Amino acid sequence: MRDGIYQLTYAGVSFAALGVFVIRNGKFSGVGQAGAFYHGTCALDPMRNLYQMAGTATFKANTSTVTGFLTGDQDATFPIKGELSSPDPSTRFSIDFAGRSVDVAATYVCPIPG
Repeated sequence: MRDGIYQLTYAGVSFAALGVFVIRNGKFSGVGQAGAFYHGTCALDPMRNLYQMAGTATFKANTSTVTGFLTGDQDATFPIKGELSSPDPSTRFSIDFAGRSVDVAATYVCPIPG
């Protein structure tokens, strides 16, 4: 995937949410509208021509996730992984979020400024 800023919309069984992600040199960082922080890697699988995404999502205490899970009294970190085609300019895919499926739409917005 090309380096840049991406908008993500993710939907689970409870609600849909937005996020902004930056991808640079095969790594991503992002933030969601509920204040979750995302970090991980994204690498091309040349045999399948798909990008493999793996990382974590960290939510503040007492936050609802799109899957309907409510974090407890402390921050909670969940594994995330999925595979996707290059969002050029957009793509749809599913991620595994702590054992639950979340639908995701990713759109390339612009290059990283500077």
